[in-house]
Amino acid sequence: MHLVNPLGRLSRGVAGTAGAAIVLNTPGSTRGAVECLEAVLDVVPHALALLAGEPTEH
Repeated sequence: MHLVNPLGRLSRGVAGTAGAAIVLNTPGSTRGAVECLEAVLDVVPHALALLAGEPTEH
């Protein structure tokens, strides 16, 4: 997410899991939150499959 916005290097991004949930902190501004979510949204289905213990191709 730090690469999405040049000022993102100043943020303190953290991601993790809690059970079968993905926890992702985003910036406080709406625009920043949307940009960061869009940066990872394409891999969320894969991450959820991993958390569910489903077989993956990697």
